[in-house]
Amino acid sequence: MDKLKIIREAYFLLNNLFDEVELDTFCLLFFPTVHKKSQGQKKNAKLNQLFEYCRLNLPELFKAMYDYENEMPELAKFLKDNGVPKPKFEIQQPQPRAPGERDRFLTDLDGKFPEINFEQPLEQLETILKKYKTKAAAALFLLPECTDKKGEWLVKRLQKKLIDHLHHEAKVRHIPVDIYDSLTLFNLLKGLGSHLNCPPTHPNDVSSYAKAMIEVMHKSLELDKVVLCEVNIASTFSEEEMFSFFNSFLQEFWQPLISKWSAIATESSMINWIVILAVDETPPEPCLLLCCDSIAQFSSEKIFRLPLTNWSKEEIWDWLQISLGLPTLESKKLAEEIYQGSRKGEPLKVETILRKRLPQYMSY
Repeated sequence: MDKLKIIREAYFLLNNLFDEVELDTFCLLFFPTVHKKSQGQKKNAKLNQLFEYCRLNLPELFKAMYDYENEMPELAKFLKDNGVPKPKFEIQQPQPRAPGERDRFLTDLDGKFPEINFEQPLEQLETILKKYKTKAAAALFLLPECTDKKGEWLVKRLQKKLIDHLHHEAKVRHIPVDIYDSLTLFNLLKGLGSHLNCPPTHPNDVSSYAKAMIEVMHKSLELDKVVLCEVNIASTFSEEEMFSFFNSFLQEFWQPLISKWSAIATESSMINWIVILAVDETPPEPCLLLCCDSIAQFSSEKIFRLPLTNWSKEEIWDWLQISLGLPTLESKKLAEEIYQGSRKGEPLKVETILRKRLPQYMSY
């Protein structure tokens, strides 16, 4: 049920019983503490404060309105004195899940987890993709600390947004490339080539392979479609290996690619290639110097850094209520427990705790 629906229904109910119910009277009858805080405020401010109070105390409100004679004696007296019969409030009780739904419930979590947050990096991504859609045919992003901060979920959110924007799943192609053994440009090209039917012709000839890959990507470019390439880089490499890879990737592959595509940008209505370098840990400082982190500095020839953050207690709490429908008090207590036990909202720890704890809330 909508968070504010029940309180609005109560307000409208009283307005139907009487010609007009002052908001102060309503607050006094239902929430004396809110009434005291709202004195002297304008109506909109009072309503916002009241609705916020109800959002945070929805189970108590359900119970109080269902049996208001015991829970809200002021309201009961007010209605009785005015000869109004007891109104009926219906509570929507949670239905127990059918046998076999446990597995589906846990599987569904994979689709729900990405909704906890990522609003800030998604906003930056969307701004860049809109602002530079006629100035660049490709964009390159860095996601640091991907394992602990669950960068894979941001990629899923971005993929979904692209599909929604283009109104067709077939117009968004997701290409994953994993680099775990040897961090070299050649290995990246080989992984990319396995998806684009472009195998290496000369082993370890990086320069020739990069040129061939650029040509294949150029020929396969479709102006009404988007390719989302996710390059997953393990944390087992040294600072020297990491910097060497970043440097050669930019100089020998990415910047020549952008140079060849510079004329295409004016023909397209969107950025057609999005490459995300998803690194397990934060890259060393020399690598970060090759990046920019403000939209004003964005250039398709550079790497744009999208830092991932921990999740706040409030974000976890909202997600438990909105996505899973947990009661307010239960979800607040669980959110506090999860936040404190996850190094203050580290996404990987949050996921681990949620997978252990949520099955007991299957009745919701």
